[in-house]
Amino acid sequence: MLSILKTMKKYKDYKDLKLADLGYFKIDYLKRLNKSWISFISKVKSNTSRYMKNPNPEKYKVGTIKKSSEYIKIDIIKLVETLAAGETIELNDIYIGSKKELKSRLIVTKLTEENKVKRENTLIENVRKKNMILRKSRIEFNRINAYITNVPSYIITANQVHELYSLR
Repeated sequence: MLSILKTMKKYKDYKDLKLADLGYFKIDYLKRLNKSWISFISKVKSNTSRYMKNPNPEKYKVGTIKKSSEYIKIDIIKLVETLAAGETIELNDIYIGSKKELKSRLIVTKLTEENKVKRENTLIENVRKKNMILRKSRIEFNRINAYITNVPSYIITANQVHELYSLR
């Protein structure tokens, strides 16, 4: 783990690790990093589309796949419903964005009750300060940690993804 931490400066060189917070969460930016062989870890915005390849897509009679059935949209909130507090789920080969251009790992952790309460209080306070509307979907997404990364799980585990991201 320490050897990974030594390379976590804000470099943009081959095989570096970039920690991108939500302010930098742009699909094009992450695609550029990926094409340059720069590893990244980023939180996922609540409004980001997430897809996986459909293992059984519908096909036309001639055998070609129907475009509308090629991918399945992932609902993170439904995905974590069955998880216990503090439990993590990891999905590989997830496509990010409406055009499904960025393939990555998705790591989602359901927060503990204590962390949920802290996050909700902070969210409510920020909504009040900024005079915003608090939506149910925002509250639900606020109860999880969701990350994407292009680093394989044999290099950085799901738990290490959270640890590394929290250092930014």
